[in-house]
Amino acid sequence: MRLKKHKYVLLLLVCIGSRLLSSIFYIEDIDSLRFGLSAYDYDLAAFRPHFPGYPLYCFLLKAIHAFTGSLGISFSLLGGVSIFIIIVFLEKIWWFFSQRNTYSLILICFFCPLLWLMSNRYMPDIMGLALLVSASYYLMIFTREHKDISGVIFCVLLGALIGVRLSFAPFFLPAIYLFLKHPSKLPKMFLFFMLSIAVWFVPWLIDTGWEPLIHAAKLNTDGHFNKWGGGVMSDTSSYAERIYKMIESIWADGLGGWWKYRHWSTAILGVSWLFFLAFGFRILLRHFRGAYLHTFILIFCCVLSYSIWAYFFQNIASKPRHVMPLLPFLILLASFGMVEIEKTLGQQIRTASRIVFFSFLMFVCLVLVRQHQKPSALSQISTHIMAKKEPSTVFYSKSLINYYLSRHIGLEDMVYISLEDEHLLKANVSSGTKLFSTVVIDSTMISGLKELSKDNFHHNPYVNRLWYNMRIYTYIK
Repeated sequence: MRLKKHKYVLLLLVCIGSRLLSSIFYIEDIDSLRFGLSAYDYDLAAFRPHFPGYPLYCFLLKAIHAFTGSLGISFSLLGGVSIFIIIVFLEKIWWFFSQRNTYSLILICFFCPLLWLMSNRYMPDIMGLALLVSASYYLMIFTREHKDISGVIFCVLLGALIGVRLSFAPFFLPAIYLFLKHPSKLPKMFLFFMLSIAVWFVPWLIDTGWEPLIHAAKLNTDGHFNKWGGGVMSDTSSYAERIYKMIESIWADGLGGWWKYRHWSTAILGVSWLFFLAFGFRILLRHFRGAYLHTFILIFCCVLSYSIWAYFFQNIASKPRHVMPLLPFLILLASFGMVEIEKTLGQQIRTASRIVFFSFLMFVCLVLVRQHQKPSALSQISTHIMAKKEPSTVFYSKSLINYYLSRHIGLEDMVYISLEDEHLLKANVSSGTKLFSTVVIDSTMISGLKELSKDNFHHNPYVNRLWYNMRIYTYIK
């Protein structure tokens, strides 16, 4: 009884404690670098971080970092609190449909591989998901009871979500129709929505300035949709390939299921997921009527809205975190499946299937978490070059990799040349210069150039898809 009374206090401590223990203390990729730099010196114009700036998240991060003095600890504290909020509000959504205990739901959410990894990554996505799940709960209440207070809380949370993770906001596009059905409530809801935005937007505007804000908005909006954002207009993948990658992101990265070249344990975990999800769909179809009908339709429309947005306009090919808003609802479905199995197949099968599922879920998750604590391929390269560089050193690679390395203490004095500026290589490589490159350099380009070594760097792509397999060629003249 006492344990039940203090359940949420214990859960909060476990969420924060586990994420602190799995903190990472290196910069794993370019996006993490930008958010890490924002904790020291927030500057939207200098891409610290990139637009839309994530102002509310970065304000919180900066405040916590001022207290802790550690990037890894600061991000993990925010991640631990966020996963706690996700679990609490998923549990509240569960109670809309069932009065059974929620321990299975809590465990699945706690050990969901992608959610744990994002709890430690130097990014705002996990806090955005916490706001999305809590906002979903209040939107469901408003759908059922039409009370002003639930609608107001939803609007406030939506305003906060925009300040933390703007790209998650399309999840709630169906809510527009819902509120239009209650025109008398619209002015009040809109007022609180705008007030919620104003709380973070006004300080952000004062800090950034109007002209730099507009310039960053124009540059990055055009870049995201038309040049580098990874959507259909900037990605060379076919529509079929994007569907394939989206399924892989949800199944393999999100839930830890089997995919080509993955460990055999993920196959057992994958079969378990399919088993529970199948029974979850069964119970869903049986209850898709009566009092539950409008709530189911709302969830389905929100999930569909975000799926369409992510498919067309997010980089789902190399950044699986963009499917995160879909995961809580798959977790709910699997949890319902566990309840249905007990009713249909009996206690023994239910117990056996849960033991198998949770054993392999925890194994896969904790292996990935441990691997996440080891430096990424890009971080390994920075350490390698730090140890091998000479007073006269040139690094030749993509502009993003150059930017990443140039922001590391001890590497800022190297000469960085982008691949598109190949013509500058000859002028910057003189006798005694050491040259590092991520591509093979034709020796006829620079007379007297000699290859010293080629070194490979790798990390598990299901920890981070970005630049998981890299090679550095070292030359000397």
